[in-house]
Amino acid sequence: MISRATTTITVYRGESTDEYGDPTDNDNVVASGIPASILEQTVKAWTEVSTLPRSFRWAKMRVTNGTDIRQNDRIYDERTGETWTIVQISARANPVRGTDLRVDLEMMG
Repeated sequence: MISRATTTITVYRGESTDEYGDPTDNDNVVASGIPASILEQTVKAWTEVSTLPRSFRWAKMRVTNGTDIRQNDRIYDERTGETWTIVQISARANPVRGTDLRVDLEMMG
């Protein structure tokens, strides 16, 4: 990993249905103990319905290129105990040096 790791993460993946037929998350562990850099940012936004500002918690995460993560996986930060959802994954192309995966996260709940 090129970025400096700030934590280690566990990756959860999978979905099932509950007794009512609604989708629910499975906590199938894909990998754990993965070094990652997570930098959080809070965004204040207004919705069309209300004039009251709302705070949204977002974060940027970087992991080693080739790490088995997918959009909609859940990331558990082993240092803080918080769980995030992967919104987007992007890899920057660099022909000379491998680059980290850049991942956009949204706070669950």
